[in-house]
Amino acid sequence: MDRNGHVITAHPLSIVPCLEKLSEIFSGSGTVFLEMTKGEPFCPLLAVLPRMEGKKALVGGDVDEASLPCEGREEQCLVSDPAEILAYSLWKKEKGITGDSVNYSLLRYRLLENLSRAEGETGVWQAVSDALASESDLLFFEPAGRLAETGRRSMPRGEKGRMSSDACAQRSLAAEVLCSGEPRILSASAPDRPLFSESSRFSAICDLAVLAAWPISSPGGETLSVLLLGAKKADFFDSPHRRSFLREVSEWTALALSRIRHVRELENLSVRDSLTGLLNRRGLSVAFSSFHANIKRRKTLGILGVIDLDDFKPVNDTWGHAAGDVLLEEVAVRLRKLLRESDLVGRTGGDEFVFVSEVSDSKGLSRLTERISRGFSRSFVLPEGQEVSIALSCGLVRFSQSPIELGELLLNADCALYRAKRNKSSLVKFVEYRETGESGEGGESCDLSGGES
Repeated sequence: MDRNGHVITAHPLSIVPCLEKLSEIFSGSGTVFLEMTKGEPFCPLLAVLPRMEGKKALVGGDVDEASLPCEGREEQCLVSDPAEILAYSLWKKEKGITGDSVNYSLLRYRLLENLSRAEGETGVWQAVSDALASESDLLFFEPAGRLAETGRRSMPRGEKGRMSSDACAQRSLAAEVLCSGEPRILSASAPDRPLFSESSRFSAICDLAVLAAWPISSPGGETLSVLLLGAKKADFFDSPHRRSFLREVSEWTALALSRIRHVRELENLSVRDSLTGLLNRRGLSVAFSSFHANIKRRKTLGILGVIDLDDFKPVNDTWGHAAGDVLLEEVAVRLRKLLRESDLVGRTGGDEFVFVSEVSDSKGLSRLTERISRGFSRSFVLPEGQEVSIALSCGLVRFSQSPIELGELLLNADCALYRAKRNKSSLVKFVEYRETGESGEGGESCDLSGGES
């Protein structure tokens, strides 16, 4: 870029002397440079590194860009590629040139690009990490969202909302920033430094001079997380360019996190039951393929059960739909506790639930049905304190490693369920569907709660 602010384009041939110089810097290892660029071409509007013999890099204290003299010209040109910045830093070290300057314009561009491509929160924090890695005086930077949430819940208050004296030692810098939405900077010499739990970093890291908790806040003011940063220079956060960049990091990261969380919520809505949070029919279909693959790999058996609550309608009719919703939520909670974390649990509509579990043999199936029977033998408590007992009917069907569709399993389990519902002798009934052998037509059921059905 010249003095008038115009971008100087570099002729492709200027890459050749650039590579020659880099070969000298890397002792003839030109492959290092190719690895740094990851095979990506240079942006055609940005100048590559020139020949530098006998010249010094023009680095001003207040300049927001790292610049180099262009080959054969006295004008300045921007260093605007990560590989160039790295090569430029190595060249400065080789020539003994001091002074640091960060190309925040480039970092903003790269950060936006990486945040837009991030598919999960891990990708978002990796983009932030890549952007802050250019700050040589930063000793560490890490998200402290979970720490902040824990600290916010654990800060007891005294009279009139003041922090109690017993709680001072438990104060969290990140938690206070999460509450206030404003950055907080703590120096090693600050008189209140011992009051914060994060102060242990100063004794653990010998060069740490200043610690900052920076909010990750959206333009609307919602603080989603906190970024904890530590630097070895006491005036590190005094630079207006750096503070401006951190504010943009905060807003852009918050927007990226919000986008990812909204996408996750939408995905959950498409595969989760809105009342209980269990898988819906579509979610069961998506998850079943992976579950069945695990069954095939471990060479075990699977069991699918369809559960129906026999006495659910009277609850709605007597105490209202709100009480019925509470009952359904409690049924979902109990099922989730009675089954393994790797098992699938879903609600396919109304008072019908589905679970898919792994069993080793018939004894394993018996243990499973006994566990569910005990779990549902206890009464349920409704919002106004009413206690109700619910009769449960369940149709079961086993499956092995052989290819099978979820729809077929559900159909067979429904056949067993209808047989179980005709049995009024017990509170909890399990009937297993069994195929009839050679002909493959029809089927028979075995009543697991006692006797043939």
